[in-house]
Amino acid sequence: MAAIQIILLTLGLINGVLSSEQPDKVKMEIPSFQCILCSKSVATSGECRDDPLAESQDIGRVGCSGSCYVKFVTTFGKIVHIDRGCSEKCKPSEGCDNWAGTGMCRRCCTENNCNDYIME
Repeated sequence: MAAIQIILLTLGLINGVLSSEQPDKVKMEIPSFQCILCSKSVATSGECRDDPLAESQDIGRVGCSGSCYVKFVTTFGKIVHIDRGCSEKCKPSEGCDNWAGTGMCRRCCTENNCNDYIME
């Protein structure tokens, strides 16, 4: 009788431990809007830079539940790289990190295809 009680007690403890160890639920967020998606090192013009809403194989769209962003990197006043996409935590530049026309500028937004900003 004691052996059966020990077995039942052990099974109860194991069952209690197993039932309390449920995996965390995967947090699935449905994208709220779309962002323009492209990244381009540029010397002159291009669709990612000058026409981000164009239908092109170089420009995509991605569902986003965070923030759309556009990031420009400049060297001596010339845009040398553009990056557009979605980020969970986008931190905009205050003004633009810029010294003698060289630096980085990031803008964030939360509407459909809002990262179409074109830097002049």
